[in-house]
Amino acid sequence: MRNQEGVASIRQVLFSRSILIFWKGRIRSYLQSLGAGVWGIIEGGYQHPSPIPMNEVEKKKYETNENFVNAMLGILEESEFVEVMKLNTESAIWDKIIQVYEGGTKAKSFKLQRLRIQDETLIMPIDESIASFFLEVDVTFISMSNIGDKIKEPSMVERILISLTLKFDSKVSTIEDM
Repeated sequence: MRNQEGVASIRQVLFSRSILIFWKGRIRSYLQSLGAGVWGIIEGGYQHPSPIPMNEVEKKKYETNENFVNAMLGILEESEFVEVMKLNTESAIWDKIIQVYEGGTKAKSFKLQRLRIQDETLIMPIDESIASFFLEVDVTFISMSNIGDKIKEPSMVERILISLTLKFDSKVSTIEDM
């Protein structure tokens, strides 16, 4: 997609609370595409000055922060916008969104418990393709990993092999023999 000046435009990533980990990855990439300083301020923090700075270095930081704030407010729906509308720094907005939708320690513990149950009861439906089943498994394991659960690859492979339908028995046996 191109804008009128012939420079490639970057599509904003709309906020998705349903799968926050994927949104975080997409929005990180989007924000980094706005310039090195945008994501840098999230990681390093930024103190919003009361008057607009006149010094060129501070003015650049200020403008970078304002670009981020504008980008974030543009991708949020009304309910999320209300949560952050009074915040004026990118790190404050980012932290608030993550806190509200990722939750604190108790919420993360509950989510992790729910994901572990989902993992333990995982069975591939007969009519599902292997690709869509692997995607479902990946989402579960990535979600668990992002909450803080350290999953070893052999454990992940074992869970997948156990969960496959009978039509994959010969392949599972071959893999187990190896």
